[in-house]
Amino acid sequence: MLARTEDPIVRRKLAETLLQYGGFIDILESEIVRYASDLRVLGDQEILEAITTLKKTYQTEAKGIIFEHKSSNPLVQALVQDLVARLKKETEEASRPLPATENIVDCLEVMDANLRFHAQDEERESYLQFIRRRHPTKGGGGSEGGLLIRP
Repeated sequence: MLARTEDPIVRRKLAETLLQYGGFIDILESEIVRYASDLRVLGDQEILEAITTLKKTYQTEAKGIIFEHKSSNPLVQALVQDLVARLKKETEEASRPLPATENIVDCLEVMDANLRFHAQDEERESYLQFIRRRHPTKGGGGSEGGLLIRP
């Protein structure tokens, strides 16, 4: 799912990023679902702050400066650290390199746009609920209300 935006150039860039790096975005989303599985207090605002913090770090790195941006919220900072650790683990286990820094920023832009899309309408499901449905085996979440009852 790709958030709707008015600017056709931005919309095209987000769509191209999603097509090319969808697997990378899936890794980040599944890590968020895993992290949120035991937390009732994690919401879209905290996820947005974590994505924004991570995006700032990679934008700074793209300028040739190594500096880790941090959140003052320990819950958010722990999520940022988990996302970074998952990316490192994924590249070590799969023996594939991370996308270029600019591409990571683009992926985080897609996630940012999707978070903002879900936040626009109070009647729309939250981003966290959305990604839990997309990654049901990760974190034991699944969709709320869709329980299977066996006799």
